[in-house]
Parts: sequence; structure tokens; C-alpha cells
Amino acid sequence: MKSCISDVISLLSDLIEARDLMIPLNVRKHLGEKLQTAFAILHHLEVNKTESKGKEKLFSSDPIIDNKEEEELYEAELKRRKAREAEMDEHQCIIRKAEAKEKAEKEA
Repeated sequence: MKSCISDVISLLSDLIEARDLMIPLNVRKHLGEKLQTAFAILHHLEVNKTESKGKEKLFSSDPIIDNKEEEELYEAELKRRKAREAEMDEHQCIIRKAEAKEKAEKEA
């Protein structure tokens, strides 16, 4: 089983590190983010397999990946989006006021 896990890890690593021009950078980044969980699980399986002889649980209730950094990035992205949306709303209000003013001037 250990050799199978090692083979899967190396295949996933090769997929992420591919320098093919057909795979855009954002696709590689997305794959890296999504496969990070798979790497953690495979690493956890590999470590547990070597440490236990089948008497212990294979999976623990402890989280495998620390998502604090991802949550911070997500929160920062939300703040940026909200700021951008607020700015867009302000611009749209100004545009609406200008259009209403032009319409009122044309009618007068």
C-alpha cells in the first residue's frame, strides 16, 4: 500500500508541476488548491500505515489541514469585493443622478 500511495503522490505532483503551455497558470493553481487535501490524506495514510499495525484507527477526528490561512485569504477577498461593490454602487448613484438631472433639464 505504501508504494501505491507514493505512486499516487508522485503522479499528482507531476500533474501540478507540469510546465505545459496548454495548462494555464490559474488551472494549475486551482489544481494545487484542490489536490492539497488529497496530498494531506495520502500523507496521513502513509504515516498511519507505517506507525500502526492495524490496531489503531486509520482516520482520526483531528483536522488534517489547517485552513486558517485560507479563511484569512477568503475574508480579505470578501472585504475587497465588498469595497469594490460599494464603489460601483457609488458610481451608479452618481450616474443615475446625472441622468435624472439631464432628463429634468431636457423636460424644462
